Amino acid sequence: MGMTQDIEDALYYAMELTGEDLICCDSSEHFMTLSEIAAYDDPSGWLEFDQNELVGADMEQIWEAAASFRGEDWADLAVQWVATGNWPPVVVIEGERISALGDGRGRFSLACALGLDGLPVVLLEQSEAGTLCAEVRHADGRELVHFREVE
Repeated sequence: MGMTQDIEDALYYAMELTGEDLICCDSSEHFMTLSEIAAYDDPSGWLEFDQNELVGADMEQIWEAAASFRGEDWADLAVQWVATGNWPPVVVIEGERISALGDGRGRFSLACALGLDGLPVVLLEQSEAGTLCAEVRHADGRELVHFREVE
């Protein structure tokens, strides 16, 4: 599995939470129940829909709710996920100093509203010798984050 925007976002979030200038992780793919995912990050502060709010809704109703939540482009993606059952994974991070939902709050919120059992997950486990890394570098007085994948 390669570096994706979702994984970069999750690594950056992990750096923000831990204050570390270098985060490396190994990744693996799983399916987790929504309650297992919720254990990584208390969703009560950011959940956009009520639990089961969209159970039984038709595609137009789902699109309208998703569009009001994240805009039309996101709503177009969301109805594709619902129609095909092919959801992109959310990203969770585990480490000594972190346990968090790194990316995918919108997908998680929609899955809760639809009453789904779970979602695909990319699990990033923090490791000094990890294959996916984010590192803060300083250049010309600026702080830049560099992402790399180690083969």
